[in-house]
Amino acid sequence: MKCLRTMSRAFIRLAGVFGIAYACGVGAADPSKVLRLAQGDIDSLDPQQWGDYFSGWVGVAIFEGLYEWDYFATPARLSPNTAAELPKISDDGRTWTIRLKPGIYFTNDPAFGGKARELTAEDYVYSFKRLLDPNLRLGGSLLLTEALVGARAAVDAARKPGAKFDYDAPMEGVRGIDRYTLQLRLNQPNYPVIEQNLTVGLAVAREVVEAAGREIGAHPVGTGPYRLREWKRGSRIILEANPNYRLLKFP
Repeated sequence: MKCLRTMSRAFIRLAGVFGIAYACGVGAADPSKVLRLAQGDIDSLDPQQWGDYFSGWVGVAIFEGLYEWDYFATPARLSPNTAAELPKISDDGRTWTIRLKPGIYFTNDPAFGGKARELTAEDYVYSFKRLLDPNLRLGGSLLLTEALVGARAAVDAARKPGAKFDYDAPMEGVRGIDRYTLQLRLNQPNYPVIEQNLTVGLAVAREVVEAAGREIGAHPVGTGPYRLREWKRGSRIILEANPNYRLLKFP
């Protein structure tokens, strides 16, 4: 049952991947099975910089957002993924508080110095700020910039000649309350924009991004059910199951 549950979710996430090689482990997929799928070539495996549909198909097997959509519900609704529960929303709709599940880890990478690296609220703070950064390939998210308190000033400052986005500067609109609690504050209630970003705002680790530099698009390190084993541009992509991935159950 463990393999079946994980494989069911993985199959949905991995539609379009050239080749998938599975590895064994707790909650991992069946190592004797290989799924091969054809698709167009991809552009990048950096979640805040990919701009094509096929990259997203592959990338969501490696990286995770706070929530996923439960399409079995009527109407469809958010379902916790790395979040521990649904957001707590203030009466005026402008403050969203999200509690993360403890014990979720990024796959191993030299940037972590040989230590297991747990996913924390600060990883989502950093990842949301990357969605805002006007100097990255996608030019930042206009809707998120207008939604989050303090985002417009940070983006405008980063657009000045020679300037960079200040990831260390506090922003009232997105902050970590504690290790496992993320809080978003909005200028005005905007459920569609925030709900969308709670699913597509995929967590990356700052130390990995900074260590990889310009090569981050080919060096994906996430918390998802798969990790990159090989990528030959224009030829094939091979993902293998994350042997330490947690057991999941559909809503």
